[in-house]
Amino acid sequence: MEKFRDAIDRNLSQISVGSFQQLADDNFRKSFDDLVRRNGADAGAIWIVEHDNPQVLTIAVNVGEKGDSIEGEVQQVIETGLVSRAYKDKEFVHDQGAFRNAEQSDSVDRQLGQFTAHQMALPFNVFGNTVGAVTLIQLATPQNVAGREWGFNEAAENSFQCWTSIAQQLIEWAVVRDA
Repeated sequence: MEKFRDAIDRNLSQISVGSFQQLADDNFRKSFDDLVRRNGADAGAIWIVEHDNPQVLTIAVNVGEKGDSIEGEVQQVIETGLVSRAYKDKEFVHDQGAFRNAEQSDSVDRQLGQFTAHQMALPFNVFGNTVGAVTLIQLATPQNVAGREWGFNEAAENSFQCWTSIAQQLIEWAVVRDA
């Protein structure tokens, strides 16, 4: 049993963007995409802290218009932004009108040429250790401003929290499987 626990601890200590992407198989990604679509989000991302660069979160898994093309490329400094607050404070962040929040960083929006209107974020834990954060966002674009239900309602909050809880367990199972 101790040998097994050591293997899990070793795998956990080595979680990186690349290893997380390997753990997040096609079914995991499909379920994340379904969560995004069902809850009126335009995109969702799972951000991971690299052990060799603990001052930034990096997108490991992304769904939405930009797809996986920004995985491993887009980073958020841990000291700014709502996703960073979810990670650092280990708390649920839900901000209707994120663009008005002084804590919201627009660095990722500027890099991607987008405008985040609403955001939800949760810490992402593996075996009780916070390794990153997961977020859903709604974007304001000229094409989607009119005729849209804006913001995330209570049902979306609950769905997001349930999915994240299950996703964390799926990643833990993948770590154990690969130990």
